Amino acid sequence: MNDVLALNKTALTCACCLLGFSVSPATLSPAAAAEKMPAMRPPVEPAPPLNLTVPQALARFAGPARVALKDEFARAGVPYPPAKLTLVGLKQERVVLLFAGAKPKLIAQWPLSTFSGKLGPKLREGDLQIPEGTYKITGLRASFRLSVLVDYPNRFDRLQAAADKRTHLGGDILIHNGTHSTGCLVLSIDDMAQIFTAAHDVGCANVTLIIAPCNLSKGKPALDMASQPGWLPLHYEHLRRQLSQYPLPSLPSRP
Repeated sequence: MNDVLALNKTALTCACCLLGFSVSPATLSPAAAAEKMPAMRPPVEPAPPLNLTVPQALARFAGPARVALKDEFARAGVPYPPAKLTLVGLKQERVVLLFAGAKPKLIAQWPLSTFSGKLGPKLREGDLQIPEGTYKITGLRASFRLSVLVDYPNRFDRLQAAADKRTHLGGDILIHNGTHSTGCLVLSIDDMAQIFTAAHDVGCANVTLIIAPCNLSKGKPALDMASQPGWLPLHYEHLRRQLSQYPLPSLPSRP
């Protein structure tokens, strides 16, 4: 019997060490070990698909979203809806910013709820990279999440891929709500409802999306350029000039 108890104590001690805390085998009892065991957290379940058409999604989400948008536009002194708007995604700062007005003004900013990949452009399917460049919005979708469709790969992406002899560039890049990203800009449902509604009210053709590794008008990204494509410095210079047209706030980098 003593041998069995000793074996049980040794097994419980090893289990506790694996879980990150230590106990004394001489004083360990099954009851004490149970008290020390950390509570098991249930896995986070993804939200179920919305299964909505775009009109159904607008009926469900646009009311509160328009109230918030009109308030944010009023504070900036810009009529809503504007003729055009620009979304700026900054990867290092983990944020999406909304600009509008003849002389662009910052209307709103929303944190990304999650992130995938690292700084640097999207080069191929499955690399989890969020693209970097200037993109058009081609439509809305709500069958799975509230989503704004991005025209990646655009002409620039395809030309660089051809020059690099790269194929299988990936696609289906979105701005959407949720808790998981495989190359998309992902926000909370309330924040995404504002982007979804604004894109509808302004017209997707009147929305420009700029995605940059960071605020290039203030500094360089934390990126090893030697491991990147040779065309990237010129691309970043082009993005820097575009970003200089917008009053970007000073924002901290987020891990």
